[in-house]
Amino acid sequence: MIEQTEEEKKAAAEKKEQEAAAAEDKKTQAKVDTTTEIIAKAEAAAERLEKANETLEKNMEKQARLRVEEMLGGTTEAGAGEKKEISDEEYAKKVMANDIEGKEPTP
Repeated sequence: MIEQTEEEKKAAAEKKEQEAAAAEDKKTQAKVDTTTEIIAKAEAAAERLEKANETLEKNMEKQARLRVEEMLGGTTEAGAGEKKEISDEEYAKKVMANDIEGKEPTP
């Protein structure tokens, strides 16, 4: 049998320790990489949300201005009045006079 000397035993033990430390470093680095990726994704998502909020705010301001213009310009639907329905006799008279607007008589 070949016996290992003390130095060889120490060298083998050191090598095992280094390999274990290297494996631990790889695990730690993988965790750091994963954490970094998650942080990067979160930051990108936050930027997209900020841009979407800015766009939404601009659109809301535009909509408010349009409502004000409609109210001041008199183009709202309020007070537009109801359509007048005509009787069959009135419709017949209009048809005979060729004064029809595309309204069919009610059956």
